[in-house]
Amino acid sequence: MTFQSGEVHQPSGQAAPGWYSIDASRQQYWDGAQWVGDPQPGQPQASGQWPQQPLVNGTTNDDRTMALLTHLSIFIAAGIAPLVIYLVKKDTSPFVRHHSAEALNLIITVFMTTLGMFALGGVFFVASSISEIFTVIGAALFFAGYLAVFCFMILGAVLSVIAAIKANKGESYRMPFVLHLVK
Repeated sequence: MTFQSGEVHQPSGQAAPGWYSIDASRQQYWDGAQWVGDPQPGQPQASGQWPQQPLVNGTTNDDRTMALLTHLSIFIAAGIAPLVIYLVKKDTSPFVRHHSAEALNLIITVFMTTLGMFALGGVFFVASSISEIFTVIGAALFFAGYLAVFCFMILGAVLSVIAAIKANKGESYRMPFVLHLVK
């Protein structure tokens, strides 16, 4: 939002909290209900950083956004995006490290479950050439395995959405039913 000098500036509707430009050289923080403090110079401070972002539950807006993207990227980039975010942010943000590790743990658990079901189905497929009883058991386990993998993937999607909502609120979330291998 850019405003003219001397103009009363009220964000319309439900503007998100954050720093907004008042004019070409000044900005002010909107907390979602009112303007906070005096307008700040719009140029970076001496350290090269914009004025400090407000903390929500001890996390910055950037950290919450990065943690949110970590969980939602599972739907688009599978395990690549959470791994990259984990490697980049693990030493600089404990909050992002926690959420990216949880996303990686979910991906690893789903992968291991899927791999285990395929391996078990393969064993019974090979064993079916030995005896017909293994054919019936193998078919039943094959169907049950696919159903279990499908259900676990749905559960993973639900857990990812819950974790993304928690991350956006600045809260930690430990996923249930997930192997916690990455710390």
